[in-house]
Amino acid sequence: MRKALFVLSILAVFSVAANAADTKEGGPVSADRYKRYMHEIFKNYRNVTISIEMRDYELTNIHLKHLLANMEQIPGLFKDLEADGIKIDPEAFQKRLETLRKSVAALREALKTKNHDKIKKAPVDVFNSCLGCHKEARLKWMFRMPMTSSNVFVEYMHEISDNMRQVGNFLFEGDAVEAGDYLRIADQYLFLLKNMDRFEGPSGVVLDKKRLLNEIKDAEGIGLLLLEDIKEKNSADIEPMKKHLNTVCVSCHKPLMIP
Repeated sequence: MRKALFVLSILAVFSVAANAADTKEGGPVSADRYKRYMHEIFKNYRNVTISIEMRDYELTNIHLKHLLANMEQIPGLFKDLEADGIKIDPEAFQKRLETLRKSVAALREALKTKNHDKIKKAPVDVFNSCLGCHKEARLKWMFRMPMTSSNVFVEYMHEISDNMRQVGNFLFEGDAVEAGDYLRIADQYLFLLKNMDRFEGPSGVVLDKKRLLNEIKDAEGIGLLLLEDIKEKNSADIEPMKKHLNTVCVSCHKPLMIP
């Protein structure tokens, strides 16, 4: 299990950043949106594989739901796009999207069986859809883009922060289901942090592993209580969780004076 999570952590290093500003200056806004959504899809895929290794199939379905939601944003964006000077064929791309939808549907069916071996094989088709598009357009930055963190610990911490922000947003809007989903994703990253061998912050600052492990375990406990409140009351006070996580964030930010 730890070996598999280590491999997935390495994959995370090479994953793309959703907000990376990789379009050329003066390029169309649609190109930037297109790349952002496509890279969100790849991040969703990565989380699918992680949750499968965790054998948390309920969480896998959450990631698949987000993957499909990002796919729905794509049509209409790619018709006039150029990737590194090569025009994307709309018809061929639509076929790729349809193949991806079928792959996701097949994985969801496999999840119902809870056959782990069968489930592990299914995401390969999702990955091949991403890889095929990049190879066709001769893109070289599928696993490496500007502004992408090469520090897995930092990436996971930022993912926790981003997902907790979404929890707060959806609770404010009264959407307990989405709030619960994002809380589950934040908990996934807390789990991954626990399984890291080395806690290294920005610029190589090595953090106190024992203390941080205790903080992370406490945060997991608070998260479980929050999830119960969300399910039973359709609301929750996330401030204690945010304050607790802030003690972990300060470990990195304070020594380096990061705003």
